[in-house]
Order: sequence, then C-alpha cells, then structure tokens
Amino acid sequence: MEKLKQLYAAAFGSEPTEVSQLPGAGSNRRYFRLSGAGGCLAGTLGCDAAENRAFISLAGALSKIGVSVPEVVAVSDDSMAYLQTWAEGTSLYDYLGRCRHSGVYDDEAMEVLRSVMRDLAVIHSAPDGSIDYSVTVPVAEFSEDVVMWDLNHFKYCFLKVTGTGFDEAALERDLRALAAQTAVAPGDGFMYRDFQSRNIMVSPSLGRVYIDFQGGYRGPAAYDVVAFLWQSRARYPEAVREVLLKVYCEARGFDDAGTSAFRARLPLFRLLRTLQTLGTYGLRGLVERKQMFADSIPSAIEQLRSLPQEVTGRFPELSRIISSLPDAASGSGGSNGEPLTVTVGSFSYKRGLPADPSGNGGGFVFDCRAVHNPGRYDRFKSLTGRDREVVEFLEREPEASAFIGHAEALVDASVGRYVERGFTSLSVWFGCTGGQHRSVYFAELMARHLKEAYPMIVIRLIHREQAIDCCFNESQKSVCV
Repeated sequence: MEKLKQLYAAAFGSEPTEVSQLPGAGSNRRYFRLSGAGGCLAGTLGCDAAENRAFISLAGALSKIGVSVPEVVAVSDDSMAYLQTWAEGTSLYDYLGRCRHSGVYDDEAMEVLRSVMRDLAVIHSAPDGSIDYSVTVPVAEFSEDVVMWDLNHFKYCFLKVTGTGFDEAALERDLRALAAQTAVAPGDGFMYRDFQSRNIMVSPSLGRVYIDFQGGYRGPAAYDVVAFLWQSRARYPEAVREVLLKVYCEARGFDDAGTSAFRARLPLFRLLRTLQTLGTYGLRGLVERKQMFADSIPSAIEQLRSLPQEVTGRFPELSRIISSLPDAASGSGGSNGEPLTVTVGSFSYKRGLPADPSGNGGGFVFDCRAVHNPGRYDRFKSLTGRDREVVEFLEREPEASAFIGHAEALVDASVGRYVERGFTSLSVWFGCTGGQHRSVYFAELMARHLKEAYPMIVIRLIHREQAIDCCFNESQKSVCV
C-alpha cells in the first residue's frame, strides 16, 4: 500500500487522504481506492510485473482505438504497482439484475447491451499494429497449447476435485481433438478473453468502461462473443442473445456468408469456454473455497447440458461425463443432509449493504456504530479488528460486551431452529463506518461463538473491506482462502 501512496504523492504533490482496500475476486492482485488532491483513483498491487505491463500497454492501445478503459496515471519503476482513473458506476452484471429477476429486458437495458456488442466489434477490429502482442501474457496468440492449459484445469481442478470418474486416455483424446478444432478458427484480432458483464462498468456520466483485459492476446472473436452472451450467471434469454448476435455481426460488417460461418463456430467455443469456466470455478470455489465461484458451478453445468448433441457428440468420453455430472459436484445448497452454512461478515456502511448471493434474502445486519470507535485514535488507524491492540481496546468497553451478547442471543435462536429444520444458509453481518475495526471484531467473535456452540455447521467468514474470505476453523481462529 505504501508504494501506491508514494505514486499518488509523486503525481499530485501530496499523499492520499483516504485509502481503502477493495474486495478481491479470482486473481491475486490487490486493489485499492485512493482519494486526495488528485481526486479518486484506483490503485493496483500486482504480483506479476509482466501481467501489469500487459495491462498498461493494452489500456493505451484500446483507448487509442476509441474503447473506454481506465487511464493509467502512474506506474512504479518495477511495474509492480500502478494508479489508474476510477471506473465509476456499477458493473453491467449488477445493472442488469432487475432484468434477470423480472425476465424483462426493457429498451434502456437493450440499448446498453447493443452498445456493448458494438464496442466489442471495435475491439475485435483493432487495426494491424495498434496492439503490441509482444507484451501480452501468457502468450502472444491463441493456440492448441493454450487451449490445453485451460482444458487441463477442467480435468484436474474440477473433475478430479469433484470425484467425477472418467477414462483418462479417452478424455485426453477428446480434449486434444477439441483443442485442435478450436485452434484453427480465424484469430487475426485482439481477444479480450474475459469479456463478461462483471468486467464492464456502466455509469450515466462515463457510459461504458471496460476493465480486466490484462489476460488478452491475439485470438478468435468467437471466444469473446461466447464468453459474453453465454456467461453462465448472466442468464440472457435466447431472444436477447439473438438480437445481440445480430448487432455484433452487423457491426463487424459480415455479409450473409460471413455471418453464417461465424455462427457455425459458436457452439464449439461454447463448449470450450464452459469447460474453461468450470476449471476456474473448481480451483477458486472448491479448492480455494471462495464461495462466489462455488455458487456459480450449477449454472455452468446447466450451460454444458444445454449444448446441442451434434457438438458434444463429437467427443464421446466428454459427452458421457457431461451427462453424468452429479448435482452434488456443485457444492450448492438444498441437498438432503447438507450442513447449515452461516456467512458471518463485516462491512462499511459508506460502501453500502452487502450483497446476498444466496438468493434467499433475510439474515441479520447489526449496526456497530454506537460502540466506541478505535478508528478515532491514530495508534489504531492502520490496524483492524483482528489485531490484538484493537481487540484489547474493545474488550475493555462494557458496551461492546453487551452488544455482542445481545447479537449472539438473537442469532443463536435462528441457528438452532435452522439446524432443526434442515435449512442450509444464513447470513450475519456487522457494519460500522469504515468496516475496519468494530465490525471486524464483532464478526470474529460471532464466528468463534457459533463454531463453538454448533460444531456441526459450516462458518464462512468475510471481511469485505479487507478482501478477506475465510473458512472458519475453531482451532486456528480462521483460515483465509
């Protein structure tokens, strides 16, 4: 974090007045929001200098061809940290939440989606020489080898982890055949690679801003179109997909023959992209136990099963595996005998209430702001409610003891009843001003109390503002994943 503060000070003459860490997702990069004399910026601390250099180069190239992306403001000498303009607004995924829930995509939503497809056509039509593929990572272009990396992820991080049986030699033949068939697709333009609604920010003032393109390289346009239109959790109706696919083909200037040829490639890339996605979900959700990814597995399996037989039938062992995938592999709720999972978390009210990915609604939200705030004192400002100094401070506060006692009594009543009735999901959140001291402290106490009182339940511990997502272990306090 100090490196980002120094970059900010060098660019604007003074250090930022406020720095907060943002929630992480699938990568090991850490993101921060910095505010001060230079306005609000996003800071990135990456663990891969080559990947950072790729992002910086691609951001400049995409901006020059008219695509709205964050502007890189400052970069450290070792390329391990950089500042970029803040992408305001909400993700396209969240923006479309009302449409997913109602099933109705109104004119406003459709116009945003049409604009996205036109933007994707611009990205894919980048002029020769506008993008430096010598800096893209991990490779310069799409190939059979690259496809096999992703397919091996599916084999070892999903099939093996879920205990799904398969014939090793037969599956290897199928995966190599799939890699060979997709690798011959035309790939003469930039492939974003993770073009999905979560990586597109929408705001009234800036329109659409595209993020997380550092993994892109030269490759087939069909991959990105599939990644967007068949994103498993986006759940676009078929009629919406048809409209958007037509918009894209028109924006690319395809004639009837070109459109037909492009459409013919999509099912094979749907298969590839979904297998790649399941590999990622297996690694992040089942191995690293990041719940957001585990919760996404059922919709990805549904995508696999919706593929036409004329596509999956080309790959006999893969087809057999798809038809036999057990529902239990998803790790999702609702099966008989599944333990209750209680999500206990902390958050900042300044950044809004936490989302409810379970879809069940309800749960507890406790407001800690009436409790004496350690964050008012300089000696605690760099610490959190997990640090001994803050813990000892709050342990001396009688109001803190009373607060957690009342909260535990309320939650205990629900947990006991939920276990009796076989429910599988409950959330308990603590909020304070910054989501750093009081809320973190109380969430830790609640998680420990519940694990001791109900050893049969699963505790997921989240500190949203610290980007911490933990599987709680009574003997180790918490095991971060």
